[in-house]
Amino acid sequence: MRLGWHGAVLSYGQRGHGANQYGVFPNVFVGFLLNVCLYTAALAVGYFITIGYYRMNKIAKIIVSIGVPGLYVFVFPIVDFLFLDGTLTSALMNTVAFTYGGMIGGNPYFTICSGLLASAVFLGLTYLMVRRAPIKD
Repeated sequence: MRLGWHGAVLSYGQRGHGANQYGVFPNVFVGFLLNVCLYTAALAVGYFITIGYYRMNKIAKIIVSIGVPGLYVFVFPIVDFLFLDGTLTSALMNTVAFTYGGMIGGNPYFTICSGLLASAVFLGLTYLMVRRAPIKD
């Protein structure tokens, strides 16, 4: 896999010289659509995290801010490699490869659908958290 000028991984129709039998425009359009969907998913996750912090009290914010990175940096690797022989890491890598279309030939449309689905899920969860959130002064 190579990185394109827009930073996304070049996929099915974009390998080679940048053109297929339909010309360059479909490749540029699919790359643009891919970036829009992935950035929208990232925006939705960030908004979800922001609303989560807005609803937490001060102690919960401190615990989450220290606990979650500590869990991923220290606890996850120790448990995975000492007790589970790397199966968590393998499952995580397979999930990421499946989500980004790597297991089905690098199809960008699968990644676009994954980005739209993730956006819809996180924006739906955010809506559920926002609708009853108290207004803070």
